[in-house]
Amino acid sequence: MGINVTGSNTRKTMRDEIQQLEANLIQAVTEQEKIDAMNALARKLKYSDPQRGLALSQTAHELAVQEAYSQGIAGSLLACGQNYYQLGHYNKAQSSLAQALPLFEELEDMVAQADIWNEMGLIQWRLADYAEAIANHLKALELFRAVGDKAGEGRALGNLGMVYGVTGIFEQATDTFRQAVAAFQVIHHEEGVGFALNNMALVYLMAGRTDEALHYGQKSLEIARKVDNSTLELNVLDTIGDVYLARHDAEQAVEYFHQSIALADAVGKRHGKLTALLNMGRAYAQQEQFELALTTWQEALALAEALQAKEDQRQCYLEISRLYEQRGDFEQALTCHKQFHLLDREVFNETADMRLKTLYVIYNTEALKKEAEFTHLQNVTLKQEITRRKQMEEALRKSEARFRTLIEASPDSIYFKDGQGRWLIANEAGLRIFNLKNTSYQGKTDRQLAENDPFFREALLYCATTDEETWRGRELSRSNETIPQPDGTEKTFDVIKIPIFNGDGSRHGLVVLGRDITERKQAEKLLRQAQKMESLGILAGGVAHDFNNLLVAMLGQTSLALAKMRAESPARPHVEKAVSAANRAADLTQKMLAYSGRGHFEVRPLNLNTLIEENLHLFEVSIPKNVSLRSELADDLPLIEADAGQMQQVVMNLIINGAEAISEHPGQVLVVTGVEEVGELDGRVPQFTAAHLAPGRYVTLEVHDNGGGMDEETKARIFDPFFSTKQMGHGLGLAVVSGIVRGHKGGIQVYSEKGQGTTFKLLFPVSQTVPVEVEGDTAVSEKVTASGLILLIDDEAPVREAVTDILEMENIQVLTAANGTEGVTIYRERMADIDLVILDLSMPDINGEETFYRLRRLDPDVKVLLSSGYNQIEATRHFSGKGLAGFMQKPYNAARLIQEVKAYL
Repeated sequence: MGINVTGSNTRKTMRDEIQQLEANLIQAVTEQEKIDAMNALARKLKYSDPQRGLALSQTAHELAVQEAYSQGIAGSLLACGQNYYQLGHYNKAQSSLAQALPLFEELEDMVAQADIWNEMGLIQWRLADYAEAIANHLKALELFRAVGDKAGEGRALGNLGMVYGVTGIFEQATDTFRQAVAAFQVIHHEEGVGFALNNMALVYLMAGRTDEALHYGQKSLEIARKVDNSTLELNVLDTIGDVYLARHDAEQAVEYFHQSIALADAVGKRHGKLTALLNMGRAYAQQEQFELALTTWQEALALAEALQAKEDQRQCYLEISRLYEQRGDFEQALTCHKQFHLLDREVFNETADMRLKTLYVIYNTEALKKEAEFTHLQNVTLKQEITRRKQMEEALRKSEARFRTLIEASPDSIYFKDGQGRWLIANEAGLRIFNLKNTSYQGKTDRQLAENDPFFREALLYCATTDEETWRGRELSRSNETIPQPDGTEKTFDVIKIPIFNGDGSRHGLVVLGRDITERKQAEKLLRQAQKMESLGILAGGVAHDFNNLLVAMLGQTSLALAKMRAESPARPHVEKAVSAANRAADLTQKMLAYSGRGHFEVRPLNLNTLIEENLHLFEVSIPKNVSLRSELADDLPLIEADAGQMQQVVMNLIINGAEAISEHPGQVLVVTGVEEVGELDGRVPQFTAAHLAPGRYVTLEVHDNGGGMDEETKARIFDPFFSTKQMGHGLGLAVVSGIVRGHKGGIQVYSEKGQGTTFKLLFPVSQTVPVEVEGDTAVSEKVTASGLILLIDDEAPVREAVTDILEMENIQVLTAANGTEGVTIYRERMADIDLVILDLSMPDINGEETFYRLRRLDPDVKVLLSSGYNQIEATRHFSGKGLAGFMQKPYNAARLIQEVKAYL
């Protein structure tokens, strides 16, 4: 059913509105006022008394034509169409609305135009022309939105959702209903929300999901009773009854249909009672109470005839015919079915011959057992069948052609098989998967087709196995199936299989739908890799950052101890060993930071060829003598923005990794550079950085080895920290490479097969910076002496203690603050005396960035030296151009701290 909401529609309000419109008609003075009043009343009566509404609109039309009153003519035609629709006269309704539409276009009445398109969509839905119904509802939706009519928008969306539901586009149907609910909620239109939820329940019922259908039906019923809307309540009671019928709970269904009939009698809605009687008859039939079902349908038929409701009459005759057929009374069944046939032709303007065919065959068989007079009727029936056979065959051919066009247009794979698993129909997308496009496949099973093409043998045999499992399960099945392709790739498909059974339970056929989800699966894999890399990077970076704070205290205090210790002190060697161990720990934390992409980078334009050539001897002595190192460096290689030390470490780690893969056998490691273009639509995602590369030119670094190669399981883990295939390896070499590449906005790809060697390919964005020659020495000269007052803001107490001890040894006074708030307070009180602020980046309370901005608000000229365990680029990217004096990387020893501080005093 469509959503028909026209504002507040409670029982009391509906009667009041009708009475008011009748009073307006009586009080009308001019002919035009009478016409407008009749049209308004006719449109209001379409739900409660469409016969009277039709008579009024026809009278209004005659008067409007006499008066040449365009508004009245258009309005009467619209009212006629709406009342014809309620009575089931769809062709007449369509004709009236088609005449009204151009008149309203001339009058520029967009709301009326939208109403017409909405009504015509309902008609086409009833006539099963779903494509036209969708188009009409979309036109109505566009017009309602153009004029800002939210109620109209909700109605159009609700009706559109019903068409999507009937045609099986389930997700789009439910999404459209949610939009309808949202539109009604904007204007606090509870009745509209109720109608939309009821229609959503109907769509879930069509999909066989009775739990959801019952849920939304009950919600709609609550709204109907809350706002006292009888039309909505009648619809919902029928819907809930239908849900219980689908669950084969006829007793519960009868209870809801009884409520619907009682309500319809109470409010005088005879059409509502008619619908409930039809449903009640079906419930009785399900309970096998055939006499009650027949009596109920006969009562419904009498009411339908009184209301001149042609479609309901047609439905009554169909139900009664089926009941007689079930009881074996074929003569009565045929009589009723012929009445149904006549009404079917009248309502739908189609031959409807296919609906007679089965009954005629049954009747002809049974007629042999009947009296001689029955023979005449048999002959008439056979003659009708013969004369119409050609028309049916032609219609069948056209229908098959339309069906073939539809499935061929689908990008998804579609197959139809018979009950023995023999292929009947497959679209081009489906044939392409198994390379069957030029093969005679019809009538063959999967096993027979498997013999034709050895490459797809396993895939086809697997399909046969899953087909059998689906039939045994006797319900829809869904799975992912991976099928190898001749080009060496694999494709993954989301496969839905729907078994179809005959009435006796035997197998009739199988529908198979397959959607290529290869790209989606690859995207999911890349997302998981990115999340894994991000999680490990955050963990490594966090651990390294905390260790750096401890190392500041260790290096600071031990280096301070050395500075105060005599050269001949017996404790000096032990302290020097402690300093050495702390430096090695600092190196390890730098590797962990490098893996996280937050290592200490000093980025500048760099020629990768020059770096490789200058370090070639160092690389050669780092690998065993059985491994030769060769390079093929591209001419005129562009510069990249990189840290030279980090790049040296990347090349060194990859060369050593390749040499170790060769092991004791003679082999070769080849280093190659080049340039590659990544386009806007390339969409390339390097597998071990899991981030799309931005379009542009990239310098490539490839390191090839002819070692033993890797399997897929090993390749998937090589960049994990602490993973190593070597007995003595610590598992950080390639992890560091990964972090450095990520930190430089680059990408990594790895190509390897067992026994075929390995290639690492790295991509780095080409530098956009023009190199500038720097004249003279730019290094900051250390002052011999310096004095001043330093404010140190750091949340780590050992760091504050170490820095204070070191600087006070140089006669530099230090004020300390344990957090940003305390630091800002101290600076506010002593800003005239403070010469430099050393500020930690990562702190609780307020972080270093916010602290910096608060200090700048107090004193725009404040000198702030930022300190962090993260690299300079990562730490200072939010401070660019904001007046930051400098940056000091953690951990640092006493000498470096003194040098940095004196440079700013």
